[in-house]
Amino acid sequence: MWTELITNQDIKRFLEKINYFVDSCIKEMKYVSGSYAENRAALHAINDLRDLYILFHSISGCNQTFEVKFSKIHKLILEPYTDEQDSVIYDSTLIKKENLFYWFD
Repeated sequence: MWTELITNQDIKRFLEKINYFVDSCIKEMKYVSGSYAENRAALHAINDLRDLYILFHSISGCNQTFEVKFSKIHKLILEPYTDEQDSVIYDSTLIKKENLFYWFD
């Protein structure tokens, strides 16, 4: 079941429910562009979906596994930690500004 975040109050409730991503990690991500090839004859080369799914695992709060979907993304910057660093999310921010959502740790 998806919970749509529209207002700042929605964001606050969601963050409280998942304990602000504290003691979580990104398990996996999937990007769906909307582009595809049709029977090797035509290419639908328009990124009309741009959906990003992120699956998190957590040891904090009551939701040990949760998924977040960002629709119509404009930009993704991923800087994974090396194998000498842990990948625990200790703190993160989710804000909505001018109808765009920003999530970062």
